Amino acid sequence: MDFHLAIAAASHNPVLLDLYRGMSEAVRDTVRRDHCMERAVLGSDTTHQDLYEAIEAGDAAGAATIALAILNEQERDL
Repeated sequence: MDFHLAIAAASHNPVLLDLYRGMSEAVRDTVRRDHCMERAVLGSDTTHQDLYEAIEAGDAAGAATIALAILNEQERDL
């Protein structure tokens, strides 16, 4: 969740940051339920690392594409 909050804070968008703060408990529950951290640690899911690298490189279009892919995957899992 800290990763998501950091991304929201880096956006300098107070509405986005408030949104993420408000849903932080639900996101934590989803991460635990879906074993997201296990997949990331095992290397089978690199999407968050890819997102971080796109943001770090200043690649806004790439970051947006990756973020949408993450959201689409979450939607499919629901």
